[in-house]
Amino acid sequence: MPRHSLSPNQMYVALSGTVPQVPMKLTRDDYIALPLAWRSVQPYGVKFAGLVYDAEE
Repeated sequence: MPRHSLSPNQMYVALSGTVPQVPMKLTRDDYIALPLAWRSVQPYGVKFAGLVYDAEE
């Protein structure tokens, strides 16, 4: 579908139907190894990696 514009979620759904996946549970060490970065919500939104994310929610 080269002429169709898909969102990342739509691309994932299309790919997941053709590629088998092995479900894995994360262990305690996996959760600890995830990077942690504190962010604060400002009136203009949340700044992350030089980008500002905002939404009505």
